[in-house]
Amino acid sequence: MTHIHSNSFTVKKSSYFILLAILLCLFCSELQAQTEERKKPVRAVTTTDMPTVSDNIELDLRARKHYTTEDIRVMPTLKKKQVNFMYTQSYLPDPKNSYNTDCSKIPVDEFDVYDYNKQRKEKERVTIVVADKTCKFLVVLLSWDEVKQQNKKIESEQ
Repeated sequence: MTHIHSNSFTVKKSSYFILLAILLCLFCSELQAQTEERKKPVRAVTTTDMPTVSDNIELDLRARKHYTTEDIRVMPTLKKKQVNFMYTQSYLPDPKNSYNTDCSKIPVDEFDVYDYNKQRKEKERVTIVVADKTCKFLVVLLSWDEVKQQNKKIESEQ
């Protein structure tokens, strides 16, 4: 009787070991797949990558960083105009220039609003501090309501 119990224990132990080995293999293969995905080169869109666009609307250089060449190629004219508004006019340099002590000119032409959109408020403007390579300056983000209103205006002009 002891002998049978011992075999039963060994079978259970072996089953757990096999199950653990299978789970480990699945985990390792998933980890390897994720690693391979990360190794794929990521290439920024440059002006030479831009396809010829029949509508003659080009995306602002700051916006191009956030879209693939294919996305831009198939993007409708309306969407391009709305994206350009977001990247070029959905914010204002602080009119008082009160924070800017380090630079002579506020580099708003280089300001990429993408990372700051999460700080926008629904119904009111927000003033944020932007740290550039050489200085810090204030930017006023339009509210989401103002952005939506402008997008509707762009749409109505189509």
